[in-house]
Order: sequence, then structure tokens, then C-alpha cells
Amino acid sequence: MIAASPALRVVSRMLPVPMVNIVSGNLHAAGGMGIQDVLVVPAGAGSTAEALERVHDVYHAAGDLLRARGASVLVGDEGGYGAPALDSEQVIALVTEAIKRQTARHRTGWASRWT
Repeated sequence: MIAASPALRVVSRMLPVPMVNIVSGNLHAAGGMGIQDVLVVPAGAGSTAEALERVHDVYHAAGDLLRARGASVLVGDEGGYGAPALDSEQVIALVTEAIKRQTARHRTGWASRWT
């Protein structure tokens, strides 16, 4: 058996890490968002399952926040919410709030790694 190099051990712990589209904008949604998409990356997740749980929870928290603000919760072709009434700064603030809500809800120690 061949021993894994230190670099290979590091890479194997890092992969896969999903990048998930939370809000689509610019060409994907009519409105004032000047950037294409807002994605989250669950850096520091202990496993792929934990990474997927994090982004799932943030995605749905963002949808809840959009509904509470009366914004669209229609989903674009890449899976992100199309929020035509929001500009880039508002969307980034919304996704940041979704992350904060989910990290507070879980209380599992991964909250500090998101912020």
C-alpha cells in the first residue's frame, strides 16, 4: 500500500465543498442587482453531509427572509432565488442574515467558521 502524501491528505479532507447559489441576479433576474449571483461556501464543515446541511439551511432561511419582506421567491435556472426588488447590497445583507440565523439555530460550533 502506498502512503498518502501530506498534501493528498489535506485535499481529501477539503473535497467536496459545495458552492451554492442563494440569490440570482443581473441577467438571471430583472431588477437592480448589479452582480450575477450570490453564493455561499460552507468552509470548515467537518463532512460533506455537514456542508450540505449548512447550505440547505441558509438557502431556506434566505427564502424565509425574502417572503417576510414581500420579495419574490421564484427560483432561477441555476437554483438561486430571483430577487428583482433588491440591489446587490440588500442581497448580500439578506444572505448574511440567513447565515447568522442558521448558525445561531444550530449552536454546533460551526457558527464561528461562517463569519
